[in-house]
Amino acid sequence: MKIYRMRSVYLILIISVVCCVSYSLEPCEIVFIYVTEPIEKQGVSADLLKEKLIRQTNFTVHVYFTHSDFSGTRGAWAIWPILKNKLQTLQYKWLFFMESQTVVDVIRLTQFLAKFDPEKQYFIGHALTDLSMTIIHHFSSEKLKYPELGAGFVISKATFNFAVELVKSKESSALMFIIDAMYELALLLHNNSFGVELTDEPMFCTLAEHSSCITGYVYDDSECTGNVSSEDVVFAVKTWNGNHQTRIPILKQTWVSKDIQVIFFSDVEDRNIPTVKVNVENTKEGHCEKTLNILQYFNEINNRKYKWIVLADDDTLLNVAALFRLLRCYNSESRMVLGQRYGFHFNADGTGGFDYPTLGAGAVFPSPVVSTLAFILQCTSKDAPDDMSIGFYLSNSDIPIVHSSSFHQAPSSSYAHDYLHKMPMISFHSFFNGNPLENFEQYLKEEFLKNDEEEEHLAKREL
Repeated sequence: MKIYRMRSVYLILIISVVCCVSYSLEPCEIVFIYVTEPIEKQGVSADLLKEKLIRQTNFTVHVYFTHSDFSGTRGAWAIWPILKNKLQTLQYKWLFFMESQTVVDVIRLTQFLAKFDPEKQYFIGHALTDLSMTIIHHFSSEKLKYPELGAGFVISKATFNFAVELVKSKESSALMFIIDAMYELALLLHNNSFGVELTDEPMFCTLAEHSSCITGYVYDDSECTGNVSSEDVVFAVKTWNGNHQTRIPILKQTWVSKDIQVIFFSDVEDRNIPTVKVNVENTKEGHCEKTLNILQYFNEINNRKYKWIVLADDDTLLNVAALFRLLRCYNSESRMVLGQRYGFHFNADGTGGFDYPTLGAGAVFPSPVVSTLAFILQCTSKDAPDDMSIGFYLSNSDIPIVHSSSFHQAPSSSYAHDYLHKMPMISFHSFFNGNPLENFEQYLKEEFLKNDEEEEHLAKREL
């Protein structure tokens, strides 16, 4: 009996020691990397973000920003193209990635990570999974877990080294399309089941909804003070006569109203809509020449009449009120395009490929950029991909794509629930999956207050 009790005591002691194992870790041994935009929203600055982290600790904090510290790396926002960059020269145990509106408790994060051995492979974050096969994830049937960047995610030194070797092994190739950067990063690390799988951590939160959260995402546009009126913005919708009786009525039941300026561009003139006829034969896909014709139209008649031109498809659903609020955060004279960003043909060294705006999600062009594109854009054929053609020429002109997670190239059913609820949604695309009217009601419907009404509403909100 005594021997049995002694063994029990030893067993309890061993379990206690194992459970209490902790690895020496200081905040200075964590590298914080913000995935930032080349042109940030008003009120967001790299210096302010860095200061918020430094104020939390007495230690030196290593902070990097993809838009500035990796500005020479094409596709830095996809993360894997920067792995072979200066990150390899740093002394660290963990890498923490996040967005500019992610909040993180540095001390609690340090305490949390001290439970794990950085010399072992760890990939930790707020896990998202697809409810069904989706086009944005290449119709994969595998339930791959991928991180929500807004909640932040962390990789150990061992995982980083593993990722670098994976990237090196693919040096001679390029990833053709980058659609969802977090999914594709998780896919890379998963390495056909021979790599690292994401560990879901509930304390990495998409919203700062409870006190146990180590991280959270706080969407805030209160510091955006720009003035945007309905006279400043015009919506250019690409359509054709075959969709006049099917898709256009849906747009008029949802976001198109008399309070905003909308021009429908079609292959025929239809006074019932009405439409503006473009002198380009309709094509089933690509639409490059049609889009070029539209850009030239605005360049010829505009003379800075409109500050912003929003290009959209005839199956794009929009939240106009949310879009106008976002535009208040940017300067209409900026050389940029605002929308959902995809990437094409990035390589391991970050020297190849280019970004492009997905036009099905809706993309916003400041008037000066429309003028530039009207002169430089060339279409290899009338049905060449318009968004990729635009991206190529924007890249050559050093005009960046500014990404917003509020824009979506696919229907809402293609995205994880937690992803859709961290910030106001601006757009979804395609009527093929689900009911577009229900989709609009659930995610996009919001009263649009025109001009004076909007200013009065904002004044009341500030009070």
